[in-house]
Amino acid sequence: MKKILKLLSLFLLFIIVINTVFPCMANAENIIAETYNNLPESQLGLTNILNIILISVGIVLILLGIAIFIRLKHI
Repeated sequence: MKKILKLLSLFLLFIIVINTVFPCMANAENIIAETYNNLPESQLGLTNILNIILISVGIVLILLGIAIFIRLKHI
């Protein structure tokens, strides 16, 4: 039982020392999340939505043109 208490107290002391020496390690996840959320690409704006729609319509039109060309070739 005494060994467990010693190990727990050493572990607690280690955590306290690490948090005081390297305070940025405790907030590393928050810093990464804030940095990612502040990027302009992380927010889907109106221009990005319109670009996605235009690209998908263009791909559908190209595939439709290929299908029509194949149909006309068989006639």
